[in-house]
Amino acid sequence: MDFEDQIKSIIRAGESIPDQDQFISRLHQRRRQEILNRHRLFSGVSALALVVMVMLLAISQLNNQPGYPPEKEYYSEMTEPDSAQIAEFLDEAALYLLDQSDDIWSTLEFLTEIQYEPVTNLLEDKL
Repeated sequence: MDFEDQIKSIIRAGESIPDQDQFISRLHQRRRQEILNRHRLFSGVSALALVVMVMLLAISQLNNQPGYPPEKEYYSEMTEPDSAQIAEFLDEAALYLLDQSDDIWSTLEFLTEIQYEPVTNLLEDKL
């Protein structure tokens, strides 16, 4: 009954024909809103797809990385350096210390204190 009363009131008021300009402006506004909503939906889905793709690529790259070996295997792979490796390291360290030293005599004194063999042999030969 409410609908009939509305029709009767419209007819009595003399507004039996809707305003064309108002109708067209509302129609255009509604179409713009629907297009905007469609674009927002498309942008949201595109962004979500991009994020998912990047995430999947990152996960696939992480899975291909070799991890740290278990502690037991890590220590079993380590080998004790042999005497030739130790001697080579000490020779390089002594040369580096001598090259970088401001006072060569204090460096030689340090090498004799740690009983670096070439320096101790040299000093024994001179004495």
